[in-house]
Amino acid sequence: MNEQVLPVPAPSEAPDRPGRIAIVCNGCVPGSRLPSGAQGLRAQGLHLGLRASGHDCDIVTRRSTVRAQLDRWNAPSMRFPGHWRVIPDERLEARLKADYATIIFIGWVGIDAFAKAPGQRIVYDFFSPSMVEHSFISSGGRLEAKRSKKEELIAQADLLIANGTGRAEYGADYMRARPPLVHLPAPLSVRLALPWAGDAAMTEAPAQGNPAQGPAREGPLRVFFGGFDQAWTRGLDAGALEDLADLGGVEVTAIGVGEHLHFHDRASRQRPRRPQGRVVYRDVAAFEAYRRLNAGSHISLDVFERNAERELCYSTRAITSLCNGCPVITMAFTEVGQLVAETGAGWVLEEFSLPAIRDLVARLASDREEVRARARNTRTFWERHCDPEHEIRPLVEVL
Repeated sequence: MNEQVLPVPAPSEAPDRPGRIAIVCNGCVPGSRLPSGAQGLRAQGLHLGLRASGHDCDIVTRRSTVRAQLDRWNAPSMRFPGHWRVIPDERLEARLKADYATIIFIGWVGIDAFAKAPGQRIVYDFFSPSMVEHSFISSGGRLEAKRSKKEELIAQADLLIANGTGRAEYGADYMRARPPLVHLPAPLSVRLALPWAGDAAMTEAPAQGNPAQGPAREGPLRVFFGGFDQAWTRGLDAGALEDLADLGGVEVTAIGVGEHLHFHDRASRQRPRRPQGRVVYRDVAAFEAYRRLNAGSHISLDVFERNAERELCYSTRAITSLCNGCPVITMAFTEVGQLVAETGAGWVLEEFSLPAIRDLVARLASDREEVRARARNTRTFWERHCDPEHEIRPLVEVL
């Protein structure tokens, strides 16, 4: 990678500003022309909320993270939004100490080690149940090393936030079980938030379908399945998607099937069982392209087998769909599922069942009025639970 692709501000270009906030993110952000994972979307939502509340803040990412993503996706170029600062790994700690009064760490993976400066504040974000996640991919020794790194960072925190009430409870339970952390305050719930990207065309559809304007009233029911594969997400695969696409009046768009955000193993990628079927397979794309495909669909699938991580999750792919005006089929045993049920912004399943998913999709293919009604309710969901200016308030009140 050409070194000039990643310009880094010199110290004189980034003077200390009183009250300045850094959001440390282990991923690429929307607007970079690279795929954005959950960390990038979380950072973007926090940034939007803080800026709307009058705070001066940057999203900060170490250079090795961006290098890895450029290599991972064979990207010829990228963009650097003005609020995104990429810093060489060896200078990251020093710049964070010199340039920012408050640092928000989205979990513990965005930096190797950190010791805050005098007078500096740290906000630690229990964005996801990371130790539960890593139990799926790490051996005992590696898991304990990660736990130690996490707790060294949490121990310095002046304030704790979490991605919804479930992760706040997880964080409180975690600290109660670790004696060095029991003195810290309980995390505040600050849910993942994104801008509203729904469109009136979702409910008042044009005569001809256009993914940029929303799905057409007639024609196949467009079903969207998107997001990166994870070791802890099991359920739908290419074969199950092809079975859904075989239903009459259904078309499936899938993006990210067989792809992991950080690990690249083409040999293990799930291939379509019947390449000539009605599933449209898309390569992983930048967030803006993902959003257009998602918003141009009638319904989205966020269904998976139950496990310890899924019970604690606050699904980024489900929230993204809802912010795109696309109602979601998801699981009742999650916090997102409970909120979807309360707002009518989709449908919930008590347990993962391929026959149940197939039956529901078949019914919706012939009942577009129900689909349109649930699509209208996504706006209610966003206003109550996803508006960046609303969700940031608990944090802003303390800051």
